[in-house]
Amino acid sequence: MLHLRGELSIDSNMKRLLLIRANEQLAGGRITRPRSLNAVPLIPVRIQSGSDFADWPAGQCDYWAERIGNYVLTQSTRKSMEGLDDFQTRRARILRSPSSRQFPLTRVIGELEKLTPQFLQLRQHQIVELIAQAWNINPGELGSLAEPQGQSDRTGTSAHRSRRTSKRVTVGEVVRAGLLTVGDRFVWNRPRKHEIWRITVTESGFRGEDGTEYATPTSAARAIGGSSASLNVWKRESDGRALSDIWKTYRTSM
Repeated sequence: MLHLRGELSIDSNMKRLLLIRANEQLAGGRITRPRSLNAVPLIPVRIQSGSDFADWPAGQCDYWAERIGNYVLTQSTRKSMEGLDDFQTRRARILRSPSSRQFPLTRVIGELEKLTPQFLQLRQHQIVELIAQAWNINPGELGSLAEPQGQSDRTGTSAHRSRRTSKRVTVGEVVRAGLLTVGDRFVWNRPRKHEIWRITVTESGFRGEDGTEYATPTSAARAIGGSSASLNVWKRESDGRALSDIWKTYRTSM
């Protein structure tokens, strides 16, 4: 449950299965699934300057990128969503197929004129509670697992304390814990594409070789490799240790 409340380091198939469970719990029974069914993000992976999401408070898009509240079931594919920068065009693509609209957590998106962090917070809470009900987890146990009210800003600070397993892990926290050092370099070797990408740890994030700043390793990976990339791809040059392993060590050490 703590994992569901926070960032989900799982593939899109697992996100799809979680959303199916939540939708069927809300509907009160099994929903006939189309042959093609995908979990796609409401927020675009790459935020362009003219996008609705470019006006969001600093750090909010990164905060929601891997949370289940940001995902929705649809027959549209991730590839077909690429290049759709504003919410209304993304909403139209998500709802284009009647088969997509039979899922209640998808259908409600059609009633929404504007996507906000506040709506995502409510959606996140609803989805997690539906999954808890489907798994027969005592609702009384959910009180101690509530999402923190304060969400992380660009510098990685938070207005409220929370369980480390339930909130976004920031680079600054991992550096202060001694698991990372400013200046550490991580490499992503892509032999099939004959590419090697590197990022360097800064005090508040990562810097690419072209000078681009990233708040999280996942956002760096996605900017380079697309929406399916994750922090698992990065290995530290000095010892070959995976960045995902460092993140896991931090989460479990507190």
